[in-house]
Amino acid sequence: MRHKGANYSNLYRLAMWLSVEEPDLRSVLDQAVCTVLEVSKAEFWQQAAQHERSVETPFTYAGDKKQLITGVMDLIFKDPKSWHIIDYKTDLELGDVSGSYVHQLKMYERALAAFGMEDAVSQIYPVRLESEKLPLDNSA
Repeated sequence: MRHKGANYSNLYRLAMWLSVEEPDLRSVLDQAVCTVLEVSKAEFWQQAAQHERSVETPFTYAGDKKQLITGVMDLIFKDPKSWHIIDYKTDLELGDVSGSYVHQLKMYERALAAFGMEDAVSQIYPVRLESEKLPLDNSA
């Protein structure tokens, strides 16, 4: 998503290279690449593309009781009203926004607040694709 011109072949080659030490992952590379291509078409990506944004953003901040909280936010972007945090999940179906991730989203919001980015809005975006829903044309 950082490279607008990336197509299926480019992403598949990258995935092959990234999985060189994890050959068991190679059986799902086609589905992974198709998922990335579908997510890149999401409405929030169209919004993010028009504003200040950051992808795979690492963070660390001091939590309660002298503990360090660390993580990586999948996508953050700022529109004229607020910062938005998008977290992709492969273990959820569309429409199934599980409450089990509320704590994680609040942690992301606190991380942005710690850096002066108040009033962030966070959301889960399920990215699981069923094999029968995969695009037939992989030339995109």
